[in-house]
Amino acid sequence: MLFRSGGREAVRADDEVVPAAELRRLEERVRDLERLLGREEMENEILKEARAWAGATGTGGSPR
Repeated sequence: MLFRSGGREAVRADDEVVPAAELRRLEERVRDLERLLGREEMENEILKEARAWAGATGTGGSPR
């Protein structure tokens, strides 16, 4: 009974009702994308540091 009333509430509130399997698939996709974004952010930081390091020497060599 509670299940049915919850479904009616979702429809009444104009919320989309999504199957649990679809919700899990989408949550997994979000986790995958967040992980990929984290890797890309790390790579970006490494490249920024390398560029700054190379620019500090004026020749692209070691800053020593």
